[in-house]
Amino acid sequence: MHAIGESKEAQLAFRQALVLDPGSIEARRGLRSFDSETNHELRLGEENDLFNFAGANHDESVNLVSWWSRQWATNVGMYTYQRGGVEAGKFVGSVTARLPNWARSQRAAPSGMTRLSFQRGGFF
Repeated sequence: MHAIGESKEAQLAFRQALVLDPGSIEARRGLRSFDSETNHELRLGEENDLFNFAGANHDESVNLVSWWSRQWATNVGMYTYQRGGVEAGKFVGSVTARLPNWARSQRAAPSGMTRLSFQRGGFF
C-alpha cells in the first residue's frame, strides 16, 4: 500500500499489526518508513555579561544540526567570544552515528561511553 501511494491505509495497517504483535519488526520498520528522512535545526545564541569592574563580555553562536537518517547526524557551528577587548572564535563540527539498540534487546546497560573531540581556536 505504501509503495502505491496509499500511505494512510498503510500506516493504519502497520499500527494494527503492532497491536496484534507488539514485537513485530516488520510493522516497526513499516511505520519508520513514513518518518521524514532529513531534519534540520538552526540554533542561534547570544550572551552578554555587563560588569561594573571590567569591560563587557559577549558570546555569539550559530549552530546547524542535521539528521540525515535515523542513524546519522552532523553538527556544524561557529562561536565567537569577546573578553576584555580581546576577540576569539572557533568552528565546531561533528558527525554522530547511532548504533542499533542492542542494549534493550539484550537487557543490558552500556558500561561506558567514549567521546573524541578536537578543537582549535584562533584570534580574529
